[in-house]
Amino acid sequence: MRVIWLAGWYPTTQNAFSGNFVRRHYHAVKNAAAANDEFELYHFAPYESRDKIPALLEGEDTSVNIVPVRQFSGPFRILNALIYYFIVFRKLGPILFRSADLVHVHAADKIGVAVAFLKIFGSYKLWLTEHWAIFKQDVPDAFEKRGWWFQFSYGYLWNRVDSVLPQSSTAN
Repeated sequence: MRVIWLAGWYPTTQNAFSGNFVRRHYHAVKNAAAANDEFELYHFAPYESRDKIPALLEGEDTSVNIVPVRQFSGPFRILNALIYYFIVFRKLGPILFRSADLVHVHAADKIGVAVAFLKIFGSYKLWLTEHWAIFKQDVPDAFEKRGWWFQFSYGYLWNRVDSVLPQSSTAN
């Protein structure tokens, strides 16, 4: 089975601590999988200037791919989104259409809606791991307090996933 793991966060040279929980989860699952299973992880990492282009941490295994995505500061949010999705579609489209059996999205902020859209053209199973407290109403960044695009994109993703893998079943 070929598993494509899409990480919303992942440690890079730009920030070695960002998404370290995603990194640990990926490597634990990969190491526990069958010997003939293939794993690849992709993280589309934003950067604002040439001196801050993110790259793999030293010693990271070759199944991890950090894809730098140029983002502009200031009032360019729509341009940034278009650049991000263009790069995601160009890089992931051929991989997902040809050979992915399972796509696992971990921390789906931006990447989730893109891979849910690409699922229209592919035959892969789509799994989601999310462990954000966003669905609790008393948190500052609760789902209901987010903008329309965020709410739409999460709803679009949730309507297309085959399995949801929560980190905990405990309700506080």
